[in-house]
Amino acid sequence: EFSTSIFRLTDTVFARNASGALTTVQDLLAQGEHEFMLLSMLIGHIKKIVFILDAEAQGVSSQDVLKKLKVHPFVAKNLMKQKTLFRLDQAKRWLQTLLEIDLQSKQGKVDAKVALEQFCVSIG
Repeated sequence: EFSTSIFRLTDTVFARNASGALTTVQDLLAQGEHEFMLLSMLIGHIKKIVFILDAEAQGVSSQDVLKKLKVHPFVAKNLMKQKTLFRLDQAKRWLQTLLEIDLQSKQGKVDAKVALEQFCVSIG
């Protein structure tokens, strides 16, 4: 149930499906998942996309990058599909935004749940 929901979250977010992402975040929070765990999952996923795009820009093959990442074949397939929806600068901007949400919420400057929901709305 949890991993299926997390895959649904990454699928909707990285497909830029704002309403689906928002609904999934709200469902996961209602099920008791912690907002920092959701942020961590999204940050980890976008880091992988940035890593792949950056390596490809330097001439490294996707397959070599995926071997270094040591991800499950299902995750690798999704990453390869999702990376095509981003330019490197866009992926870096998403990563920066998510890292700022994480930091500011841990500093008490923003509410992590609200910021996560706002991020989901902004991706569409």
